Amino acid sequence: MSILIIKRNKTSLLIVTLFYFFTLLFLPVLIWGTEVVDINAASLAQLDNLTGIGPKLGQKIIDNRPYASVDDLLKIQGIGSKNLEKIKQQGIACVNCEIADPRTPQISTTSQVQTIEQAVKTSPLPNNVFLNEILPSPEGSDTENEFIEIFNANNFAVDLSSWKIKDKVGSVKSYTLPQNTNVEANGFVVVKSSQTKISLNNGGDGVELLSPTGQIIDSSDYVNAKQGQSWSKTNNMWSWTAKPTPGQANVIIATQTNATSSPSTATSSTTNNLTANIQNYPPQRKNLLAVGIAIVIALASAFIAWRIKKTATEF
Repeated sequence: MSILIIKRNKTSLLIVTLFYFFTLLFLPVLIWGTEVVDINAASLAQLDNLTGIGPKLGQKIIDNRPYASVDDLLKIQGIGSKNLEKIKQQGIACVNCEIADPRTPQISTTSQVQTIEQAVKTSPLPNNVFLNEILPSPEGSDTENEFIEIFNANNFAVDLSSWKIKDKVGSVKSYTLPQNTNVEANGFVVVKSSQTKISLNNGGDGVELLSPTGQIIDSSDYVNAKQGQSWSKTNNMWSWTAKPTPGQANVIIATQTNATSSPSTATSSTTNNLTANIQNYPPQRKNLLAVGIAIVIALASAFIAWRIKKTATEF
């Protein structure tokens, strides 16, 4: 009997040992096979892998970077403590790829936040980067074809990662430029409304360009957007142009406006038309016609002078 008990104990011990052996063997593979999501650098599609985070909350996470810890997600409207706990239990959310342990509460200290903000502030901001062209009322769909253009006037490339653009009127929205947004020397970056989700008001609006710390780098306001025309900057002046040029140097082309002509304007227009018609004649006929017009004008002037003189003599 005692021999049977000993054999059973040895068998149980062997099973337990094998269980722990295979657990330790395959656990790292399971962990490494899971893609971590760095909330300070992840794309919108990567953030969508977090529990309870869809495109809307994902965009809010991007707009409110940086974060000192996963617990900082609580400052996002729409993410509560229960949702945060589920994200931490999922085990893939991280800050600088340090995965949050749900058993260990993370405390976001003021010093940590200040350290991150200070690091961003001390990074030198490039000069000569500004808004260059805005198309509020395009031909076709506003939600697809509106665009905002930024120009790098430096003779070297600049990194605009985490810079923001936002509108000013109505349902104000902001858009954060993604990581690795590098703009070549004297180059452009164009973002469309289909990407930014910013809706520019045709009656009047404004656009701001902000640094990663929220500093306003450039701003421009417009009123009464004209369909198919872009609000463009040339020589430090903004004006409407009938030729939008996304990703290219601006070209100012003013549109013609219809107006009621006054008598003097009509006379001038008639004279101009007559002159234009004369220009279409061959050289010989052009000379004869010019002489004829001169004779008619001279005779008319002489007749008017004679009538004036005669009237004055009668009185």
